[in-house]
Amino acid sequence: MPPSSNTPPFVPQQPAPAPAPVPMQPPKKKWPWWVKTLIFIAVIVVVLIALYWASIVVVSLNAARGNEPVVSNVQAAQTAANAAATGGDYSGVCNNDTVKSDLAAAAQAGTGDPTQGGCYATKTTYILVAALKSGGLYCVDSTGNSEVVDDFGGTAILCKDLPAHQSTQ
Repeated sequence: MPPSSNTPPFVPQQPAPAPAPVPMQPPKKKWPWWVKTLIFIAVIVVVLIALYWASIVVVSLNAARGNEPVVSNVQAAQTAANAAATGGDYSGVCNNDTVKSDLAAAAQAGTGDPTQGGCYATKTTYILVAALKSGGLYCVDSTGNSEVVDDFGGTAILCKDLPAHQSTQ
């Protein structure tokens, strides 16, 4: 029979594409309990070492922070000594009230013992010294030098003439 003009021609259906193959996942490796324990202990040891070093840094910073009032008071005494000098004559700076009060404040901020430090002046130079909380003595002189020293004999005319401080930390 002849095809009718009202019926559409036969169109074959395309088969659906096959899904992409899923790659196989390797099975998850389970660590034995003793490996997990060793890893945990190693992490704890690393954390403890880091905390140990951090505590050393904090202690060092606290010691340095404790010296700030001493240093600032000695530097204030140095400023007062330079102002008290007349025409380059430093012989009277140790008798200046401001220098005395600044050195007393430095001694109080340091060890609290005013005998650990002091002032020595000649016509051409002076030296100011105060004890630090962390050990040693903070020294400034008329040349502008400042350093931490171990001993103040009372007759040195410059900080560099005093023995350098050897840290015990």
